[in-house]
Amino acid sequence: MNSIEELLLHMPIKIILISSLILLILFTISSCLNFRTSDKKFLKKFAEEKIGVKIAYHPFEDKQIRLIHSYPIDNTKPTIFYVHGAPGSNDNYLKLMKDVELNKISNWVSVDRLGYGYSEIGKAVTSITQQSKSLLTVFEPYFEQSPFVLLLGWSYGGPIVSKMALDNPNPMDHVIMLAPAIDPESEKYFFMGKLAQWFLTRWLVPKPFRVAQDEKVVHVEELDSIKPNWKNLKVPVTNVHGNSDGIVPYENLNFVNQYFPKETTKSITLKGMGHLFPISQPEVAKQIILDVLEEYGYKNQD
Repeated sequence: MNSIEELLLHMPIKIILISSLILLILFTISSCLNFRTSDKKFLKKFAEEKIGVKIAYHPFEDKQIRLIHSYPIDNTKPTIFYVHGAPGSNDNYLKLMKDVELNKISNWVSVDRLGYGYSEIGKAVTSITQQSKSLLTVFEPYFEQSPFVLLLGWSYGGPIVSKMALDNPNPMDHVIMLAPAIDPESEKYFFMGKLAQWFLTRWLVPKPFRVAQDEKVVHVEELDSIKPNWKNLKVPVTNVHGNSDGIVPYENLNFVNQYFPKETTKSITLKGMGHLFPISQPEVAKQIILDVLEEYGYKNQD
């Protein structure tokens, strides 16, 4: 008899049952909390709003990346490219994608980043450079169809969209970062991350959280490697952060002000707002988008 069998033999049945129930609940949560919307549900949601969309799967190296975009693409309108954080998926921007006013004046494309949603969920790609490269290959065909390219990234998606503009600035017109996790000195860590790392509990943690933790483990190193290059960014940036953000500290705004080109970077403080405003208060993110588009002459004529 091994030590585990001996332990179970002397353990009260009540404790065994309770422990088994807890494990079952955690396993169920792990199986269900994948934070993604299926193709079928996506199509149904937009059909109900009478909004035309298309879903596509784009090959990148040996992987597949899922994206959804407004359809048809109007090549007289600007195009917004939505990039989510960690964890997340392309449905984080659902309210913005369904917004009537935004659909009148722009096209949009929203993607599941590698490791999330329906883009190889559970298989982390922790390199910001690789994330940038993968998204550029997905988005570039749409860049060519648009007179104006606006990249929008939230949280971990913030440094990724700025890295995309750094890697391939020519087709880009503007970058919006919403509460970007971009300052290596301000990285915040949470207890859930330890559960996602420890081999005995990792399997209980939902796949998106495992991937998010895998990204977080190397995030400071990744950000440090890019830090000297932000000064070379040629694309205008609008940087937005709530001063009550308990997940990605407000100090990230100061980092952007210090390291990004001052002549092309605008920072906005959202007083009293936390990290989740793009989902909980999408009208705030919407107004920021509208303000940027209007700067370039794109606005609703109704």
